[in-house]
Amino acid sequence: MAQRTLLIDSDAFLILAGTSLLRETLDLLEIKPTAARRLHALPFMVERSARIHDKYDLATRQKALEACEQVEGITERPSSETLDLLASTSGIDEGEALLLGLACENEGALVLTGDKKAIIALSGERRLNGLCERLKGRVIMVEPLLGRLVDRHGLVRVGDRIRLIRGANKALDVLFSDANCAKQDHFREAMKSYSNDFVQKMNEEVLFIWTKE
Repeated sequence: MAQRTLLIDSDAFLILAGTSLLRETLDLLEIKPTAARRLHALPFMVERSARIHDKYDLATRQKALEACEQVEGITERPSSETLDLLASTSGIDEGEALLLGLACENEGALVLTGDKKAIIALSGERRLNGLCERLKGRVIMVEPLLGRLVDRHGLVRVGDRIRLIRGANKALDVLFSDANCAKQDHFREAMKSYSNDFVQKMNEEVLFIWTKE
């Protein structure tokens, strides 16, 4: 994993693949498709998980499964010490621990996640400060990423895609509400407010730094 890679958690993968925004995401981040990674068990989860079936309709799940065929599953594991430290933290599940652990031990890896709870938990434990330092600037939250996709591709295009999964993600339902999608200024203000609220709850140094296009 020496080259720059993008480790995508299941929440983010389902959102982006299910709305056909994964390719645009890789282009935005200048990541080659061959350098993207997903959790190895994701196809099984999409087919069998009741939680995923409740949140996403059949068409969305099918898109995610098709994208899984194009993105390599992760077979590597971080050291037992790093993995145990993360997995033993309340709020960080096994999949998120795996991705964050791999990124900690591979300087070229970025983590794209939709799991706010995990990143807040990562930031709230003093014993994880060393890992936060190693992750500095390499954690990408899905909501700000979508904001950058709006900047590049337009609110109508991205908003229409995201509203295909309306009801699956409360934060996205609010950010891409009909009212916010009616005017660019409304959307920008909603995204700014959301991001500021989130940053106050975590160690913002781990977050990816977006540059102006």
